[in-house]
Amino acid sequence: MLKSLLLLFLNSFKTRSQLRLENIILRKQIEILKRTNPKLQIKRSDRLVFSIMKNLLSDWKEKIFIVKPETVIKWHRDAFRSYWRRKSRHKDGRPKLDREVIDLIRQIANENPLWGVPRIH
Repeated sequence: MLKSLLLLFLNSFKTRSQLRLENIILRKQIEILKRTNPKLQIKRSDRLVFSIMKNLLSDWKEKIFIVKPETVIKWHRDAFRSYWRRKSRHKDGRPKLDREVIDLIRQIANENPLWGVPRIH
């Protein structure tokens, strides 16, 4: 009873955005628990919500009760690593030339056998 009153008192000092974020994370956990599968299935989108909330809520460890905080930290690291891996991925080389340009280069090379690559370039 005393703990509930203390929590009510402390929650009155939280901002609206903090309360909304808490509400989101608690609703997400309820949504996960309501799924019909007997084994707890946490989707990629759920993991993303938890890892985002980790950065937005200061007391996120107290609000998550269906997984360990270490698990959320691991998901966050994995998401961060995946993001930078995709962002830094190289494109597949030089853009392709149009068929007309390739035909023109071949025509010039055939008509001028003494010209080398630098001159045709």
